[in-house]
Amino acid sequence: MNLTSKIDACKALIHHPKTPEEEREAARRLLVRLQARAQRDGHNDGAAPGTPGYHGPGRRAYGAKYTGYIRSAALTKLIRADIAVLRKLGRQPARPGEVKAPEPIGDAPASIRFSVKKDDYAGGRSIDITITGVPADWWIDQPDPYDSTMKWRKAGPQLTALKEALQEITWAYNYDGSDLLTDYHDRNFYDHYRADGHGEGDYPRDI
Repeated sequence: MNLTSKIDACKALIHHPKTPEEEREAARRLLVRLQARAQRDGHNDGAAPGTPGYHGPGRRAYGAKYTGYIRSAALTKLIRADIAVLRKLGRQPARPGEVKAPEPIGDAPASIRFSVKKDDYAGGRSIDITITGVPADWWIDQPDPYDSTMKWRKAGPQLTALKEALQEITWAYNYDGSDLLTDYHDRNFYDHYRADGHGEGDYPRDI
């Protein structure tokens, strides 16, 4: 599916009478992000004017779906639903004659699973996403810059694209007014991403 088709599919999900309400809400949130992406890419899809990330008072940058504080448990539920809608859209074939636009979450192999958890701690919180069932060839060898005989595993292009797509989802609910020059931290939540399949033990590692 190309971007226009994804927008149409989202609208169809939203307006279909048999769509569950939770899935309908996730489709609405996805539609906002797709329309913002279409605006950036110069598509005319009927999206209302707006910028998905903007600076408000105090020079905070806000995600497109940030409307105020949401409890961590509710936040993880929203993110899981957003991922599920993209997985569903990814199973839909391209229309005849159209070029299928890449969608890392929707196009990911069926073996891949996503776990979204929260971590509330003193002074902040985080959303932690773990990706399992990752193909081994989604990791690549990186030569050690200090020892030419050593290599270490790093995320390859497919896994990096998948992480960036997940970051787009989480950022929609986030804000950031941090100033690293003064060591000032001001975020709605931090986000971490881990994946398995690297072949160096059976535990997920940071990507």
